[in-house]
This record gives sequence, structure tokens and C-alpha cells, in this order.
Amino acid sequence: MVRVNFKNKKKYVNIDGRDYGPKSLYFHIKRMISTLKYFKSEGKWDQERQDLVKTNIKEYVKVFKENFSEEDLW
Repeated sequence: MVRVNFKNKKKYVNIDGRDYGPKSLYFHIKRMISTLKYFKSEGKWDQERQDLVKTNIKEYVKVFKENFSEEDLW
């Protein structure tokens, strides 16, 4: 579940109980992608786990695009 919060006149999204600003959400997505690539190349995650992580990444990207713009990052 995603909620939008405003703290100190800044926009944050709350995903699963954690607040993300534009930069923290962006880098969280990047970290998830690099983790997926690493474990996929090492063969340590089965296909079910990979599909779950890919679904989560898609959801986070969707939330980012709906609530933030690229200009918010820098």
C-alpha cells in the first residue's frame, strides 16, 4: 500500500511502512536491480524469487513515476 506524506513541505511516499523521498526511492530501485543482476548471474535465486523481485521493481518504478519527476532527483 502506498501513501503520500508531506513532511517539512517535502513529498514522501510511504511503501510498506517506510518513507521514501525521490532520491531514496530512486537509489532503492537501483539497488534492487543490481541485487537482482548479481544473484541472477550467480545462479543463487530460483526463477520464482527472480519473478517476485522483478514484480517489486516494476511496482516501485510505477510509484516513482506517478509521484516524482526526474527533476526531483537533482
